[in-house]
Amino acid sequence: MTLLNILRKQAFTKKPTVAQLQMLEGASKVTASQRNTAWSLYLSEQQAESDAEQEQAAPEPSPTHHVTVKTNGFRRLGRVWTGKTAVTLNDSELATLTADSMFIVVAL
Repeated sequence: MTLLNILRKQAFTKKPTVAQLQMLEGASKVTASQRNTAWSLYLSEQQAESDAEQEQAAPEPSPTHHVTVKTNGFRRLGRVWTGKTAVTLNDSELATLTADSMFIVVAL
């Protein structure tokens, strides 16, 4: 079994010591250099898996409205508005902006 496979099987969350690895079957002659190389590959795999999971997460919803603010820098709904912005609005946010005379809201 390769050192990388041992790291995968043990699912280490932090870099193991050479002594810890040498106690495992198939890794009795591990050097620090070998451990470091395998650990770098292991971390790269873990990062790639994490990136793939994030890509599979629910995508950003498509914008539902164009919101144009009449005065740049006007604040509403916890943000600063400038120009024309494509945004996704829920019913409450839509009601707030359409009731405010500083905004022009157009459904997409």
